[in-house]
Amino acid sequence: SAFSIECQPAVASRPCKAEEEDRAPSKSRVPLKQRAGGQVPLKKGGKGRRPWGLSWHIRTPEVKQPPRGFCETAVPFVKGDFDAALRTRTSPKFQVIFAQALSEEERGPLMQAAVIQTPLQMQMESRPVPRPCPGEVLVRVKVTGVCAGDLYIYQGKNPYASYPIIGGHEIAGVVEMIGPGVAGLDAGTRVVVEPFMGCGSCYPCRIGRSNCCAKLQIIGVHRPGGFAEFLTAPSRNIHPIPEALSFSAASFAEPVAIGVQACRRGELAAGEYVLILGCGPIGLALIEVARQRGARVVAADIRPSRLEIARQLGAETLLADAQLLPTVLEHTRGEGAPVVIEATGNTKAIEQTVELVASGGRIVIVGLIKKGVGVTFPGLDFTRKEMTIAGSRASVNCFPESLKLLASGAIQYPKVATEFSLSEAPQVLAQLDRDPASLHKGLLVVTK
Repeated sequence: SAFSIECQPAVASRPCKAEEEDRAPSKSRVPLKQRAGGQVPLKKGGKGRRPWGLSWHIRTPEVKQPPRGFCETAVPFVKGDFDAALRTRTSPKFQVIFAQALSEEERGPLMQAAVIQTPLQMQMESRPVPRPCPGEVLVRVKVTGVCAGDLYIYQGKNPYASYPIIGGHEIAGVVEMIGPGVAGLDAGTRVVVEPFMGCGSCYPCRIGRSNCCAKLQIIGVHRPGGFAEFLTAPSRNIHPIPEALSFSAASFAEPVAIGVQACRRGELAAGEYVLILGCGPIGLALIEVARQRGARVVAADIRPSRLEIARQLGAETLLADAQLLPTVLEHTRGEGAPVVIEATGNTKAIEQTVELVASGGRIVIVGLIKKGVGVTFPGLDFTRKEMTIAGSRASVNCFPESLKLLASGAIQYPKVATEFSLSEAPQVLAQLDRDPASLHKGLLVVTK
């Protein structure tokens, strides 16, 4: 039978009228915390406060209107298909509370997930295995890469994340189940998941640039990601893995696609001098893709250990110190680099790109900066150098090229990765927070 969930944010510590009604529930409305023996943990402190600042009820079909004191945000759905309703709620805590209150039969099987509860706090949890909605597939995760973006979420620096969250957007796995209306995919197919989902109707989406959609949703940021045993994704975001690729290598499709996107934005040409600032995980992907385009790739970083990896991938390397600008000018007969790609997210590095680029050259900004932080460029250089400054966000229509490069064996980047089990995710993220240079690239492997 159909029913719905009602909620209303708490605005005072004293019991509201709806809570008073809870003490004498009617036949047509049962408090969720009493249903099916489910136990909803109450927030400590303050008599009568609602769980996590919200009041939750189940409303059966015969109740035409919510009880007085409730907002009009009821979410109708059919029993047994509650995942769709859960994903329409904005609060991840809503999903946890509701799942806890369901019986085992209604909830279905459980999975293990590494959940970032708040910045710098991650733990393993049991969560219900999600069910695919129409147009979606359920993917059994095999390998998920740990990206700088995941570290930013862990550290509280990602401006788009809300907590608690299951991160992970570099995902390779196997199709476990097909949702209604999905064609062209079968259970058992080895796949990678493209994590970026545009709305399809805003201006960027209409011009084919859904990666910067005004309402962009990212798997692993806005909805549960690959730091779990299962996840759901739209079928249009699923790409079959070429037969020659392992799951570990295939999980690099997403970072390599970012490299493809940035090189497209910079309009790289064979033989051009390309300076890449930053040799972290994305910087290494940029090095590989730029080299495959025939560019002369020079990489700069402040850490010698990262420069050593960049050299192994075929880049010339420079220490990012006071001699960086003079050395680049010496390399280019005083002209500067035709293309500068910034992949550090450091404001000083971004500001220096204007000095490093040649007149008429191109700057591509890939690094992510915390919301509210500004950068300063010398105004005269915009006209004096007539440089092009382009942002590059994630990727769009780049996964096919990325998978082709990986399958060809041209990309060596996966060889620098270190594998960990999914259960080690809290330790891996804590280690990266303490020392980002301690791990060139981490992969979380689901062994179950």
